[in-house]
Amino acid sequence: MESNSPIVDSESFDDEIDLRELFSVLWEGRLQIVASVVVAALVSVSIALYLPNKYTAEAVLAPRSSSGGGGLGQLASQYGGLASLAGINLGSLGENDSSAIAKEMLKTRDFFSAHLYDEVLVNLMAAEGWDRASNSVEIDDSIYDLKTQTWVREVGPAFQVKPSAQEAHEVFLKGFLNVSEDKQSGFVTVSVTHYSPSVARDWVNLLVNGINEAVRDRDVREAESSIEFLNEQSMKTNL
Repeated sequence: MESNSPIVDSESFDDEIDLRELFSVLWEGRLQIVASVVVAALVSVSIALYLPNKYTAEAVLAPRSSSGGGGLGQLASQYGGLASLAGINLGSLGENDSSAIAKEMLKTRDFFSAHLYDEVLVNLMAAEGWDRASNSVEIDDSIYDLKTQTWVREVGPAFQVKPSAQEAHEVFLKGFLNVSEDKQSGFVTVSVTHYSPSVARDWVNLLVNGINEAVRDRDVREAESSIEFLNEQSMKTNL
């Protein structure tokens, strides 16, 4: 008679893990494992102590009340009757989210070039530390010569000796600036990290003043455009 019992292939167990053997190997190498962990911890602490400290300054921007809707929204409300008689609907004008606009504006290269580039360039691209005693930024002399006030860094053919606005803007976004928005309150938090706490504070002030000026200029342009538009439309109707 033929047997129906399955045939067990001993080679099928070659890939299985023997836990007792594994623990035995780990136990025999325990000294090497502990030594590796200790060395890695010491290296990490040494690197952390060697790196210069960095400081963060931040400011919270409160969104403007949306009831007024800015210059354009106010004009839409004031002249909505005239516009409706002329067959024009201004109801949706000026209702953009001011927090989202400010958040995105802070990250643009145009904003950086207009409000930050000249003021922050040296401390952005050449700083390597901060002297607490003198409250001064330590500048890498292989990048910028403080005595002659000139850039001396060695760069490839794709870059200029003096960092361009585009290059500086990329460095600023990646390593120094952080912008976040609270979706519930609409508040925008702007923070800057730098070796010097004074520089971090000054840059935050530049950002706040710059965004206020930029938003104000934007409102003026919107108001002027809306006035021009309404004047043109009023000349096209007898009402």
